[in-house]
Formats: sequence, structure tokens, C-alpha cells
Amino acid sequence: MAALKRSLTTMAAVGVLLGGGPAVAAGAEVSAAAPNTSPAAASRQFISGGGSVTCQSQYACASVPYGNGAYVFKFFRYGRYSLSDWLGRGIAANSQTGGAAMRLENRNQVQIGCIPAGVSGIGVDWDPVWFINLTASPC
Repeated sequence: MAALKRSLTTMAAVGVLLGGGPAVAAGAEVSAAAPNTSPAAASRQFISGGGSVTCQSQYACASVPYGNGAYVFKFFRYGRYSLSDWLGRGIAANSQTGGAAMRLENRNQVQIGCIPAGVSGIGVDWDPVWFINLTASPC
């Protein structure tokens, strides 16, 4: 079974689900879980606000907003990556070669977008995207 896109983001919710009642005081701020992938991307780096990253040749890259910056993921190997806690608007870039595609899929692994090779940066709403699938075939 694919990993859940959205993990629980508050200790209060966890405490209630386990029958233990709220685990934090009412009104307390609890941070959302940091975005991640399974399997792991080739690299995952947090960039504070205003920073930038280059998507090198042969990689597909994605940024996901988080706190005062964003996590930047670099993917190298073909295959399907399950996304956890990818929320909000970010950027995707496909610097793969030979026409390889970066396919965006929903929770049912149905393609809802495709980023062709050579796209240096395009805005993406990550909310409906649950998987990134890198393929050798073009969009």
C-alpha cells in the first residue's frame, strides 16, 4: 500500500486517535511533518527563504514549501516515488535527457500532469499529487 500523502500533523490528533485524549494544550502550535518520499530521492535539502537550487542535467527536481523556506528534492532513477506531506504550491523542473518524463499522479496512480524533459521550472500545486513517476518515455 502506498504511503499516506498527508500524515497527522498534530500531537493532539494522534492522542485522540489512540484514545489518550489531547497530547498538547489547546491552541498550541504544532508543526506539520516535513515533506518526504519513498523510496528516498537522490537528495533532499532544506533551503531557507530566498535561496535557490539548480536542477543538474539528468535529474528531475521539485521544491515543496515548508516553514520559512522549501525542501528541494532531486530524483535520478526512473520509477514511482510516493510523496508524504507535499502540500501547497512549489516548483518542478525536468532536466532529464533523451525525452524522459516527470509524471505527476493522483492517489490512484492516474497521471494528472506530465513535465517533459527540458522544462527548467514550472509552478505545481502539490495538493492533488501523491506520486512522481519518472519514465524513459516522453509525455
